[in-house]
Amino acid sequence: MKKIRTSAIGLCFWSIALQAQIDSTAIHYASTITANELNEHLHIIAADDYEGRETGYDGQRKCEAYLIAQYQQMGLPEVNGSYTQEFDLYLNDPSRVEVNANGNEYTFLKDFYYYPATDDRTITSPLIFAGYGIDEEGYRDVDLPSVKDRIVIILSGEPMDDQGNYLLSGTKEASAWTTDGEKKKLLLEKNGAAAVVILYEDYDKRKKRVEGYFSHKTMSLAKDKEEVKGAMPVIHASLAMGQSMLGVKSWKKGMKALRKRKPINQGTSQAEIVFKRKESRLTSSNVMGYIEGKEKREELVVITAHYDHIGVDGEEVYNGADDDGSGTVATLEIAEAFAAAKAEGHGPQRSVLIVNVSGEEKGLLGSQYYVENPVFPLENTVADLNIDMIGRVDEQHEGNENYVYIIGADRISQDLHDIGEAMNKNYCGLELDYTFNAEEDPNRFYYRSDHYNFAKNGVPSVFYFSGVHEDYHQPGDTVDKIMFEKLERITKLVFHTAWELANRPERPIVNP
Repeated sequence: MKKIRTSAIGLCFWSIALQAQIDSTAIHYASTITANELNEHLHIIAADDYEGRETGYDGQRKCEAYLIAQYQQMGLPEVNGSYTQEFDLYLNDPSRVEVNANGNEYTFLKDFYYYPATDDRTITSPLIFAGYGIDEEGYRDVDLPSVKDRIVIILSGEPMDDQGNYLLSGTKEASAWTTDGEKKKLLLEKNGAAAVVILYEDYDKRKKRVEGYFSHKTMSLAKDKEEVKGAMPVIHASLAMGQSMLGVKSWKKGMKALRKRKPINQGTSQAEIVFKRKESRLTSSNVMGYIEGKEKREELVVITAHYDHIGVDGEEVYNGADDDGSGTVATLEIAEAFAAAKAEGHGPQRSVLIVNVSGEEKGLLGSQYYVENPVFPLENTVADLNIDMIGRVDEQHEGNENYVYIIGADRISQDLHDIGEAMNKNYCGLELDYTFNAEEDPNRFYYRSDHYNFAKNGVPSVFYFSGVHEDYHQPGDTVDKIMFEKLERITKLVFHTAWELANRPERPIVNP
């Protein structure tokens, strides 16, 4: 206990000292980050000529060429002989999936969507209703032997009492049966279910979140295409679709058994799920800007931002000025600041690697490829600072530009969180909003941008974000709506944090 207490006191004094220390060199190079230059870059990459920068298409390649040209102009070297990291993709038409049951045919997106991907096949099987799909001591509403080789319908979430408390916890806090999106799927898959259909009361709200993703053909890494063969399909559907699939009589019997808290094996209808997506092959790339460190050059700070967006739909160009043109131009300015420092003899102790990833809009594919094929050993990456959508304000901060959401910094390293807070106090004065850092955040933003691929591999990671606005994944996400002074302030915060990480004696301490 004494050792732990002494360590905590030491960290406290170190934190106070860090907050009091101002680095004039860092301030000098941060001053090269300007709203005007951010504006100039963004007017180029978020123009109609770049065709929405869709992964694997001409617009993305145009942006790739622009980023490479900027890194060359800064005098940054190639990494292992190239500025890019190429990877192969499979392109699938997501709409070519059919669900039929009880004499009815259901419509993709209107009634259901599916996630994650699986291979093409036809599943014809009896259909059963299995309550919430929960199997736990004290509460069990699924008869597990009955799910083998069946298409299983379950409700999302978990049961509550009349006071609004969850039955499993006895409190307002949901259990892992709600918060862990994989738990029910894995239970049913382990017990041999042919497929699962999860029903949501708020299906329309959920559908809106994924419409942008499914409005274009979906993509997967070539490696992952092989891995999904035989994976159990998971269909996410409306409550009305589930009732219709089962039929009124079976639905009522199932709900009656559920209210009595009995395991359910209810349903006689046959159902069919058909995956028949048309496939083709594409290539994409991550673009890299590298600033080699001095004494600790084998260690590196990685800064990520995705430069792809969702492309063109008919006559509409989805320019993605905020998503994530804002993060992309921020990385260019940060790279330029580090490059200038190095050229003038003030380069960082650790190396800094800018990774402009693509395929984020298709499922974090570029960052996934990078962490699975890192150009430097992943264990040498001391932190990932990820920037995604930092140029606008959301509804919660209307009238206040001086904020940024900080997500994930303390999940793996409290040290990283403390460094970020100190850098903001020393240099930037932004309001740091941790709303979306909550583990129970229903938006699950922690899992929805490129830092997550680093985080799940144990790399201390933080996600800088300004929130979702009315133009998210819409044609209205254009340069004229970007708040460049705000963009400059957040970019400087990321730069100062990267500078500190690249120059401090120790790498961030990973939480016990």
